[in-house]
Amino acid sequence: MIHLSSGKRCIGALFVCALILPSMAHGLVDGVPTRSFGHQGVVGERYDGVLIAPNWVLTASHVARSGVVFHAGVGEAPIDAAYLAPGAKFPDHDIALLHLASPLSAASMPRLNAKLLSGGDAAEFGTVTLVAADNGEEKRFVRSRLARTFDTYQGPNGVLHTTWWIAVDAPGDVPLVQGGDSGSVLYAGSVDDSDGLILGIASAQCKAPYAPYSCYVQPAAYREWIDATMAASGQSAVWDVPSESRAWWLWPLGGGGAVAAAGLAAVVVHRLRRHRD
Repeated sequence: MIHLSSGKRCIGALFVCALILPSMAHGLVDGVPTRSFGHQGVVGERYDGVLIAPNWVLTASHVARSGVVFHAGVGEAPIDAAYLAPGAKFPDHDIALLHLASPLSAASMPRLNAKLLSGGDAAEFGTVTLVAADNGEEKRFVRSRLARTFDTYQGPNGVLHTTWWIAVDAPGDVPLVQGGDSGSVLYAGSVDDSDGLILGIASAQCKAPYAPYSCYVQPAAYREWIDATMAASGQSAVWDVPSESRAWWLWPLGGGGAVAAAGLAAVVVHRLRRHRD
């Protein structure tokens, strides 16, 4: 077993938590600095989280805590309560909500993906953007691709764990998340700010036989719990449920994909009209 400074534990043969380093160590491998992604910030001094409503931050359960301050680009506020997903005990159900004592204002909130991805979806999804917080203002981001998903995995002691992980490709067999990146965010597509669609929350660096992936928990697997937990405050997360008219292969393109599809449809209609005339 690997003992962590926070008192959490991971099974070293299969994965390590993304918070191994006890000091503030946010910064994806080869991450590019940016001051965008203002909704993302630091939980206390070490870990990550993302603001999804004025009083609510989404993070990994193994770094969730109250009595500290959430520092983000949109402001900072004390965390007065931490809510772990049912059954959360790393690596199981590694997702949590943090309640802020005072609301943070933002023009809009990030959207959470409402579609639970399966293995086939992950392999065909395309580009994704990983973002971690160096501090409340500066972030680091890197782009990669989804590799596969893990609904569950069996540990060396034969115990079956529930993970709902999305695995992100590890170029050069080096996981992109580092110590301190737990709770950071995975966005769909190649995005430049936190108005993108959130696919996952950083949980662990997976090891053999699960390959050196960076693994993110899917909020979509916990939508009912997230909605119910936030409802008491009169606030809610923003979920993106794609319509049947929005093709799955356009998801990674976001708004640009919708514009491109509209333009293509206009060209097709124009040519059909000319053909009929």
